[in-house]
Amino acid sequence: MLNIYVKAKAMASNLNQRVESLVKNEKGSISLEWIMIGLLGVAIIGVVATWLSESGSGGTLGNAILSKLADLVGNIGGG
Repeated sequence: MLNIYVKAKAMASNLNQRVESLVKNEKGSISLEWIMIGLLGVAIIGVVATWLSESGSGGTLGNAILSKLADLVGNIGGG
């Protein structure tokens, strides 16, 4: 019975050490989160740039938005 208890305690100790080593690597996980946020920002900017470009499929909608913004700015300056 004592032998089983010693083995179980050793297994629990090994598991505890593994969990502690994973928790201590928190700086690495935070770095990965910032990298992923940056990549998400680049992807969103790429989608918007493609959407507003004339060669993209949403070129006419992008041009309509840009012309509306130009009209609004022109009305502010002219009125």
